[in-house]
Amino acid sequence: AALSERPFFASHSNVRALRPMDRNLSDRTIDAIAVSGGMIGVNGYSGLVAGTTETATVSALADHTDYLRARIGAKRLGLGLDLMARIGTDDTFTSGGVTMAAFDILPDHCAVSGFLRELKRRGYTSEEQTGIAGENWFTFFRKWLR
Repeated sequence: AALSERPFFASHSNVRALRPMDRNLSDRTIDAIAVSGGMIGVNGYSGLVAGTTETATVSALADHTDYLRARIGAKRLGLGLDLMARIGTDDTFTSGGVTMAAFDILPDHCAVSGFLRELKRRGYTSEEQTGIAGENWFTFFRKWLR
């Protein structure tokens, strides 16, 4: 973070402590992004969220969001989704010797409402939900893209 005067952001990332893999963010990286004033977009790709097809759920994606919210606050969070109805009919993802179906947990815009309902069930305020759904990204980019 000391390399730039502007904040960093990770647009399609999750938490390594919950899903250990290099693509996901370490606590040190999460903290550096927050200190820089940056943002993290949680990603719904099954292999980045959970270790098995059965555990790659909206609830598991919300677990990543909970972790990040507790660590850096909801205002630093947004969605970093691909919104793909199906990556491919036979697509798989292999990590740590485990092969699972590759899919987007939130395959389209309609599915986002179920994710927001899960956040509400977990106690997120309306302001936090609106921010995570997109307002935080708008605020971030309005400030930094000049």
